[in-house]
Amino acid sequence: MPAPKEPTTLELIADSPVKYGFRITTVRNWYAVPAFGRIEREFGLTDSEITVIFCLGHIAALRAKDVSVISARPKNSISRAVHLLLRKKLVEQSADRADKREKTLTLTQAGQSMFRKIMPIFQARQDAMLSALTARERQSFDRLLDKLVAGLDSRDTAE
Repeated sequence: MPAPKEPTTLELIADSPVKYGFRITTVRNWYAVPAFGRIEREFGLTDSEITVIFCLGHIAALRAKDVSVISARPKNSISRAVHLLLRKKLVEQSADRADKREKTLTLTQAGQSMFRKIMPIFQARQDAMLSALTARERQSFDRLLDKLVAGLDSRDTAE
């Protein structure tokens, strides 16, 4: 007698009241966990440090609290990551032009080099993930993600 077929993720959560959140988490984990793990093994960076580098690589100058808002990560973990990255000389900080009490973060040359090294890892995961979609589906998915993220921006993420 053949072994019973293992249920798929979609079958397991089909009737769940949190099926959207579960699937988003599954996709996030499939995309991020291997990428963050590889970067930690190869370059010795924590998830929070990678997040700071990733944000600063896309937006040249940010405050730590901006990184926290953009990434929806706790301020204290971003603050710790910034201190580690300062010691590793991957970021530098300067007084904010608008508010001298605030510190603006930028990538050093070494930080920019690190950003260029980690981006292909994320790009490869994204390409593999999106390969299940047609070009038209990718466009629709992109619009839907934009709408979801825009909706999140207007809500408090602290619980």
